[in-house]
Amino acid sequence: MDAAVEKASSAVEALYKAPRNGVARRELLVALAQMKSCGRQAFVQLESQRERVRERRTALDGHILGLQNLLYEREHLLRNVFLCREFTTPQLQRLQEDEGETVVKAVTTESTAVDHRANLLQLEQ
Repeated sequence: MDAAVEKASSAVEALYKAPRNGVARRELLVALAQMKSCGRQAFVQLESQRERVRERRTALDGHILGLQNLLYEREHLLRNVFLCREFTTPQLQRLQEDEGETVVKAVTTESTAVDHRANLLQLEQ
């Protein structure tokens, strides 16, 4: 592009000095055609880049929407867990007081896994 601009500039100066110079006119027309070609190439590259940005933005919007859905679901589940933990069971509390033992064990991942294995062994027998 810079070469075409330089060529056009020198052709314009030559035409300014000699307005009937046919060689300078041809050089100017060739330089202008080169500049126009460079402009078209830049436009095509810009349009290609814009399309890539549009595609990536669409993909990003999809990922963001998926993340928002997961966060909403997580909050919903946490709220349900909280409500379940806060749920009072007077019958279980009376049973616990009468029997003197805890009816519901503290649930941990490790104890749940052990209980699960024990239950599987009982089912296999």
